[in-house]
Amino acid sequence: MCVSVRKLISATSEPPDSSKRASYGAAGCGNPKSVRVRGPPTKTITQLNVSYFSKVLDALKKEKREIIQSYGFGSLLLFDKCCISLPFARWVVDHIKVSSSAIVVNNRSIPLSPQTVHDVLGIPIGGHTIRKGDAENGKGAFLNGMNLTTLPSAKFFGDNLSKDNISDDDLVRSFLIVALVTFLCPNSNVHPSTEYLQPLVDVKKAKEWDWSEFVHYWLLKQIKMYNDQMKRLDHASITMGGCLYIVCVSTFSCISFLKYVLLVSFCVFFLI
Repeated sequence: MCVSVRKLISATSEPPDSSKRASYGAAGCGNPKSVRVRGPPTKTITQLNVSYFSKVLDALKKEKREIIQSYGFGSLLLFDKCCISLPFARWVVDHIKVSSSAIVVNNRSIPLSPQTVHDVLGIPIGGHTIRKGDAENGKGAFLNGMNLTTLPSAKFFGDNLSKDNISDDDLVRSFLIVALVTFLCPNSNVHPSTEYLQPLVDVKKAKEWDWSEFVHYWLLKQIKMYNDQMKRLDHASITMGGCLYIVCVSTFSCISFLKYVLLVSFCVFFLI
């Protein structure tokens, strides 16, 4: 799903002489990385971790993949591991206008909408609105359904997927939690958010909820938080949340932006 994007990003992700420029990281490849900037805050980090998500996907057996697909989330299984350049992602995020939900550069704009999310990721669109659900009741019911007392980290659910005796419902719940925490809705935490647990209670009907709208809502919410933190001087580091993969793919998929973006990318990676 992102082979062409990987080729374009990889072509500009390594400087000719890394000793002569600022140190940049690659988001989503292993642990969160940081990037040096010229003013406060001094570090930019993200919990987007496509490396771990891809590792989980690679370990899924055929029969488990078929179960996940039957529940309506087969498109996520098609994700092709790629390395998302954090400096480029930050450049795109810095040009997103939350009020209009669009990437805006030199009076040109690329709209970001729930339909954009669906087009890029293929996850369900339409149906019940997730963010209008009862988060606390959803959390309690989810914990009861999984026989848990507290919400563990995403790795717990990733380990769950390797069990042979896991039920179909718990398999899909665990898979979606990993996808949400590491890829679809990352923030500054490695634990699941209570905001999206209610649809996972009756997980057989999870596809009847509007996941595209929620991922879009989460992305804009995280970008607004990022913008607010950028205005403050009391942060040693700053987190970019949301599915940065969407904004990168959306930028590269727009032909009218391509030449301009590649020129700016060259400046960001080689001249700064």
